[in-house]
Amino acid sequence: MVGIGHRSIKMAIGAGLAIWLATLFNLEYATFAAIIVIICIEDSKMKTLLTMREKFIASILALFLGALFLELFGYHPITFAIFSLLFFPLLAKLRIQGGFLTSIVVLLHIYALEKANVAVFLNELYIILIGMGIALLINSIMPNLQPKIDAHKKHIESKFGTILYEYAAKLRDSTRTWDEKEMIEVEDVIEDAKSIAILDVENHLLRKKNKDYYYL
Repeated sequence: MVGIGHRSIKMAIGAGLAIWLATLFNLEYATFAAIIVIICIEDSKMKTLLTMREKFIASILALFLGALFLELFGYHPITFAIFSLLFFPLLAKLRIQGGFLTSIVVLLHIYALEKANVAVFLNELYIILIGMGIALLINSIMPNLQPKIDAHKKHIESKFGTILYEYAAKLRDSTRTWDEKEMIEVEDVIEDAKSIAILDVENHLLRKKNKDYYYL
């Protein structure tokens, strides 16, 4: 049986909370808050913040620029298509193209309602804030990676012990053979350990010293 990861659990809980909260405030398109939660939860706190930044700015731009474009040129499929074609290069230029899909959903809401007023703007803004707020809260809970890092360090040191022993033995006996498999294995273990250490760094945004990462 395939286990459920902590990220999947957080997505499920966060999505449910987002829908409940958005519905509680009688917001239109309450399910959109759940989608925002799901797409904003990343493997680390830093990645989550960066994702949220992209999607928030892109959505706000779509909310104002898209609404203006539709009001000026009409609520027609061709108008929507033209704006989408023009909007993506703008996001790419601002380096926030990761927020394109979210921003297009925001624009689709305005397109479906065929009106752009303060009430519609506030509805979309509240949904975005609820979704991102819950994603930030849920993703503040991260598993402790230190035991995994310590286990990898012990494994690495064990491999290095074998490597150094074999080098010393070779110096004493030039006829000794060694397949050097530990040289390849230790490199793979180091790479795995580094990826875990990077996640640990990204989950401790205020920590100044990251000794495990530099060690690896």
